[in-house]
Parts: sequence; structure tokens; C-alpha cells
Amino acid sequence: MNTLTIITLILTLAITAPVIFIIANPHWLSYLRRRWVRLGSEPDVANLQQSYFTDFIELLTRLNLPLGYTDKENIPQSGKLVAPLYWVLKEMARGENLNFLTAHAALSRQDNKLTRNIVSTLLKSQEPLVLLGDPGSGKSVTLRQIGLKLADWMQRSRAPLIPIYLPLNTFSLSLDKPDPVWRFIGETLHEQFGETLGSQVFAQLEQLLAAGQVVFLFDSMDEMPRADYGARFEVLKRFADTYSTNNKFIFACRKLDYRERFESRKVIIDLFSRGQIKQFLKNMGLPDWKVLYKKLIDRKLGYRELSENPFFLKLIAIYWEENQKLPKNQTVLFRGFSGLLLKKYRTQLIKQKLPTFDNQSVRVVLTHIGFAMVAFFKSIIVNYDDLIQWLKGMLIDSATKQKVRKYGFTEQKIKNLLNVAIGSRLIYQDKQNRLRFQHHRFQEYFAALYIKAFKPALNWEQLYDNIWWQEVLVLLFGISDDPNELMRGLLDSIENEIKNHKKLENQKHEIDTAINLLQKKGDYSSWNLAREREKEIEQLKDIQTKFLEDSAERLILTARCQGNSLIPLDEILVELLMNQITFYIKKGNRLVVIRMIEALGQTKNQSILSFVEDLIMHESPWVQTETMELIARY
Repeated sequence: MNTLTIITLILTLAITAPVIFIIANPHWLSYLRRRWVRLGSEPDVANLQQSYFTDFIELLTRLNLPLGYTDKENIPQSGKLVAPLYWVLKEMARGENLNFLTAHAALSRQDNKLTRNIVSTLLKSQEPLVLLGDPGSGKSVTLRQIGLKLADWMQRSRAPLIPIYLPLNTFSLSLDKPDPVWRFIGETLHEQFGETLGSQVFAQLEQLLAAGQVVFLFDSMDEMPRADYGARFEVLKRFADTYSTNNKFIFACRKLDYRERFESRKVIIDLFSRGQIKQFLKNMGLPDWKVLYKKLIDRKLGYRELSENPFFLKLIAIYWEENQKLPKNQTVLFRGFSGLLLKKYRTQLIKQKLPTFDNQSVRVVLTHIGFAMVAFFKSIIVNYDDLIQWLKGMLIDSATKQKVRKYGFTEQKIKNLLNVAIGSRLIYQDKQNRLRFQHHRFQEYFAALYIKAFKPALNWEQLYDNIWWQEVLVLLFGISDDPNELMRGLLDSIENEIKNHKKLENQKHEIDTAINLLQKKGDYSSWNLAREREKEIEQLKDIQTKFLEDSAERLILTARCQGNSLIPLDEILVELLMNQITFYIKKGNRLVVIRMIEALGQTKNQSILSFVEDLIMHESPWVQTETMELIARY
């Protein structure tokens, strides 16, 4: 090969390689347009760029409190990209038409596709992206990682994308007012960056959107106010539909709270693998991390499920570092961690020679706050003055003060103890004087503690399917003196659905028998009446099947409660739980069967061997795969 040929080849590669790269990564076209082909409407952000990115990085770093995540511990999580419509899963559950499923997967080209770089996936996506996961699976941490990485990249760019972090748990504006999302963004920027910088960014927002320079990071979608939860989804959808053509949107939401009409690409966050668990503990710098790692991955000890969840893994590691042992269950874990934060704050006050506090008094106030936010305010955020008034009524003025008289609560003492909760980083106070727990899980823990201590009258039958009360109930099982009573209520509510289903099945069988007899006798007038009744029964069965799907979620909740209880439940109740799971596996569609496999994985000290053979031998490949994963978890 002569010199001229080599030079020609090198030049060809030098020209074609960037072109191929840009075509394969279309977000670079947007960058080049912003960098070299600026439009007249594009704003000049150079005057606020450095100060904004500096404050933005500081903001997201601060939000990692109270867990104190460090850069080393921020292990990037992978996820599965799934088709935008949930009915595909329904089709998998109900139907046998695998050709349809294969065709749809080929068409969407994103079903169950693994993504190891969610930042890159976001920048490439032409539609909004939603991070879905279970509580504590790393949605918010991943979202903040994306924001920090973008800010680090963009603060030196001449054509930066501007990330805006918007916690939707503060999206409480009335939807009756015009442009509620715009107003929310403006208030949030003002809250985060102050009047000067926040106002500057908001003033340029319309131009930034027109230029395609904004990345919206909407966090905590599942923590929006519940009263008009669906309506808030709709206004966010309209806002995203309007501006997502040129700009980037990513939302974080708990799986069970997601509304499918919010059509988008979804990334279901993967839980930590064994390698990620090991790397996380190693990065934390625990001197005996290898000992802890071996205990966590030992299936017999029962901590593997929790340790696959980044939030719980961090709590367990801190608990281990402090106590040199593992917590008995989730509730004990929260009790130990909250106690550690209070202990550290007390030490800090002593060093500063400031007055300290009574631990039990603080806990009483925290339990009241947790319950108030779940049951009374129905929100994860509350105005400071409104909360003080409620606490005064409960701790000073109402009949319940008999139970707390020994603490001598006054309005000033309540305020002082609330300041302790804020100083210890259990509660966060923003610049608008609003309060929230640093993590929603702490709100649920203290609500459970209140229920145990003060035994309020609650109609659990109406609360089982309320996502805000489910975690409270699971944590309550972990400290309840009589979990059997709670379990009976759960199992009875499911048993009623099973009885109704069996009753309809019996009625249909009786009518089928009668139709056959009438047909043989030639009594066609009675036969027609029976046929009409059979159609009515079929319609009722369809409705009942939908109830079975809904109550399948309740059965998973029941299994989780059983798994978190420290007091062994009556054998009769445990047997009833396993019988109900068996019934749902036999009568449910594939989606219900998958949910029952998850329920089996949540039970404690129960053999799954009787289920495994039947699920592997007689079910679809989808169910077989889930069953194999269940065996691996055990």
C-alpha cells in the first residue's frame, strides 16, 4: 500500500467517523446547532452560567442528606427500557398470541432493552423518560446523579444544556390558577437559588426552551398531593407534550403510582447486583465490609432482598457500622438510624455547649408529625405554622394529652423539639417555611410508631389499597404486639374476594347444567332465559376477574407484612395466606401469577418447593423465568 493510499484512507476515516458518530448519537446534532449555529432567539447564558451550575451542584449534593452519599458511593444503576404502553404486559398476561408480541417488540425496538447509561439514554430520547422503581430503589439518587453529571459537563460548555431539578412533592399549587406548572417552576427556582439568580434563570426560561437547552429533572412524582393526583399528572403531561420536542424531560415515580396515560419511554431501575453491593460497601470505607457483605448475600439470613435496594443498603451499612450487628427487620432499621441521627446531633450540641434534649420527647413529637402528614394533611410537605397549630391541639389541648402529660409540652417546647428534628436532619425546612421528612420512609416509620403508641381508630379496610398507608402497615407489623389481629383483617378482606369469585363460578356451573337439561327437554323459552342469565354471570365474572387483579396487590402487601413481623404469626393464618396464593396462581391470568411469584418471594420461613415444579412445568416462558429468579432469591 503506497503513501497516497494510506493518506487517502486516513482522510476518509477522519471525515466519515465523526459523521457516523453524530448519526448514531443524534443528541450531538442538537449540541452542534447550539454551539455553532446559534439562532436569534437563543439566550446568552454566559452571565449566569458559572454561578448557576455552582449553586445547582451544591443543591443536589445537599439533597443527599441525611444519608450522606458521597461521589464514591454513587454507583450508576442500569435499567430496562420498556414499551410505552402497559397493555402490552396485559396482552402477555391474557393472550397466547406470541406472534403479536414478537411483532410489537420488533416494532418498538425497546422492550426489555438494558440501558447502562441513563444519561445517554435521556439525551438520545425524543420523548419524556420516566424512571420507575420500588421505594428506595434509587430513583431520586439516579435523578440527582444525572443532574450532577450534566452540570459537571455543561459548566464549561459554550452551548450548555441547563438542568432544572424540580421536586414534585412540593407541587401543591392550585390547578385552578393559570399555567400551574410554569408557576411551580418559577417558585422552585426562586426557592433554590434566591431572588436574584432564580429570577434570572426563570426570566430566560422561555428562550431556553425555544432553543432546546433545558433538561427537566422532575423528582418524586408519586409524592404529589393525593386529592387531585390524577389531574396533576394531566397538567404535567400537557407541559411535557408542549416542550419535549426540543428539550429533555425525565420523571422519577414509584411503579405502583405511575399513570399509564402519561405516555413515555420508561426505565425500570434494576436493583443492585452482588457486584454492586460489594462495590458500594467497599466505597463506603467500612473496615469490615467483607464480613458485612458475606452476611448480606447469605440467603439464609434473609437480608439479600433489602441489600439489593440502594436506600436500604446504605441504612444497613450505617446501622452495622454503629452496632456491629444487623437489624432484625425494616422497622428496627429505621428506629436505629433515626436514633443515630439524634445521637450525633446531641453530641454536636454538647460540643457547642448548648442545651440538649430528651430523646423520648423528640420521638413523641416526631410520631405525631408522621401520623399528621399521612392521616390529616395527606401530604409529605406541610406549612410550619399549620403543623405547630396541629401539634398544640394534639399535645396540649386535646384529650390525648393524658398520654403525654408527663412530658410537660408547651408551645415553646414543641417548637424547640421541632428544631431538634430539623437540626438532626430527620426533617427538612425550606426557605418558604415548609417542612417534610428528609425521606418519605421516615414519615411512614413515625406514623407506624404513632399507631402503636396511641392506637387511633383506623378503618384499615379502606386503607389497604392506599399506597400511602401500605408502607405504614408493613412497618407497623414490625413493632406490633399483636400482628395476628392485623393479619386477620388483611386475609379476611382477600378471602371475601375469593368467596365472591367461587360463588359466581358455582352459579355459572348450575346455569350451564340447567341449560343442558332444558335443551334436552326442548324447553327453548326457559332455555333462552337461562342463556340471558348466563351472559349476566359472565359479565359479573369479568368484573370479578378485575377485582382479583386488584386484590393480587393486596396479597403481596400481606406477604410483605408477614415477612416483616418479628412475632411469629398463628400457623392457621400463615396456612391461609399460602392457600390464597395457591388460589390466585390457579385462577389468575399470567400477570396475576407473576404477582403471586413476587408474593412468594416476600414471605418468611415458608417453603416454595410445592409451587416451583408446577410453575416451571406447566406455565409460559415468562412465568418460568420469574420462577427461576424466585429460586435464585431463595
